[in-house]
Amino acid sequence: MGDDKEIHQLELPEFQIARVPITNAQYALFIQDSNIKAPVDWEENRPPKGKESHPVVNVTWYDAIAYCEWLSEKTGETNYLAQ
Repeated sequence: MGDDKEIHQLELPEFQIARVPITNAQYALFIQDSNIKAPVDWEENRPPKGKESHPVVNVTWYDAIAYCEWLSEKTGETNYLAQ
């Protein structure tokens, strides 16, 4: 049995991506300022000790969009908004 899946080309609209991942410390600011639930591995809305500079994980797509909208509002930049 092999992976005999048909390969096809996919066209995506233009998008932007950050050079570095969003850290737990950055995401914690968002958590403190909003009604978004913290990731499941966080305790008391704080990232795991010693992992503040690690990339945030266990967030939903919707939470990521909310983070982008929040960051755009805080910075006045619209580059973070999902198109």
